[in-house]
Amino acid sequence: MKKSIFTFFIAIPFLGMQSCGEGNTSNQEETSVVEEVVETNPWDEAMDSYHDVMAATFHPAEENNLAPLKERYKELADQSISWGEIAIPEKHQGKELENRLEELKSQSVALSEMVEGGSSDEDLKEAIIALHDVFHGIMGACKDGDKHGINH
Repeated sequence: MKKSIFTFFIAIPFLGMQSCGEGNTSNQEETSVVEEVVETNPWDEAMDSYHDVMAATFHPAEENNLAPLKERYKELADQSISWGEIAIPEKHQGKELENRLEELKSQSVALSEMVEGGSSDEDLKEAIIALHDVFHGIMGACKDGDKHGINH
């Protein structure tokens, strides 16, 4: 019994030193790794921002929870307008994005007017589904045919 207690008191500090040593090695490795710099541009930032609001409003609406849409509808309209004012990057030229963004803006503003006008939940749900389809058409074009481009 005394030997077991003695071994325990000797082993614990040793294990503690081992874990500290491993932690330091790990930290050194982390600091020596060069971080990859990801360039963003206003177009991608606008698409990501719109996507965030779309996901937060569309997915609950799919399950008949229209509260997030009724709280954030104006963001969809405002962000669609802002996004439409950003020059389309060269890599996305020739993809009919001008027309698609105009449709996105038109439907986003119309949805906003529907919410403010007190449209039925059924009509709002239909409108957000249609808007979601337009948005994903833009994302698909920007991601070279990838259905969603951004996980949600």
